Amino acid sequence: MTEYLIGRGYKNIGFVSLPIHDNDRAAERRAGFLAAHQRRGLISAPELLLESPPGLRSGGRALATLIERVPAVDAIFLSGDVLATGALLEANRRGLDVPNRIAIVGSDDNELQEAVSPPLTTLRFPRYQIGHQAAEMLMKQLRNPSYDIRKLDLGYELIERASA
Repeated sequence: MTEYLIGRGYKNIGFVSLPIHDNDRAAERRAGFLAAHQRRGLISAPELLLESPPGLRSGGRALATLIERVPAVDAIFLSGDVLATGALLEANRRGLDVPNRIAIVGSDDNELQEAVSPPLTTLRFPRYQIGHQAAEMLMKQLRNPSYDIRKLDLGYELIERASA
């Protein structure tokens, strides 16, 4: 998603995740955000990185915090769609033009993201396949304790909508 935003010309991109302490997914998403900047030879300002509790209100507060810290922030990648939807609702309350003043994107995708205004650009993960593969790997581990549990990348799909 970060590569997508950079490719669309956004320069001051904020990143919001759940707290990364004891949360591998949040930590990996943040590392990916930073790695995308590094691959492009860009520096992500530390004040554009934020950890947030879950929830719609938290997403709204995250948007407000990032705008206060860096008024020139022009895009925010929130690591979950509930946070992103909260940020989008807050942008609408403030009269901020999404995506022309600020782009807001998330990840996870569900039908709510199609219904908000503007519809949210997000990442979609193959949830069924993830669950199925996890169950398969667990069953193999239970049958054979020496089975080597490995990481399996099932990919994602970028869902382009009107928020970026």
